[in-house]
Amino acid sequence: MADPQFGFFATPMWLAIRGYNGWNAGSFERESELYERAIADANRLDPAFVVICGDLVNQPGNAEQLAEFQRISRGLRQDIPLYLAAGNHDVENTPTPESLAWYRREIGPD
Repeated sequence: MADPQFGFFATPMWLAIRGYNGWNAGSFERESELYERAIADANRLDPAFVVICGDLVNQPGNAEQLAEFQRISRGLRQDIPLYLAAGNHDVENTPTPESLAWYRREIGPD
């Protein structure tokens, strides 16, 4: 899997291109629907493991976006390991010591 990116649909693309991020930053309705469906499919398909290749959130360090990602992730069956890779939206385009520390503290190894 890749790019659950909670918060992505909250900012219209024409605003995001201009650097504005946060039009409706607390709304994750569409992302939640899509990720819940992906987790349900993983549970049904019974893979040996699931890997998510980054962009768990849309704004690095956003606690609300991360909380929604984690809430839905807990729906994956406990016998299916979940591995997460950091994306540019998780640790910024050029990771900093602070963004990596946040990722490692809140999510796990990068």
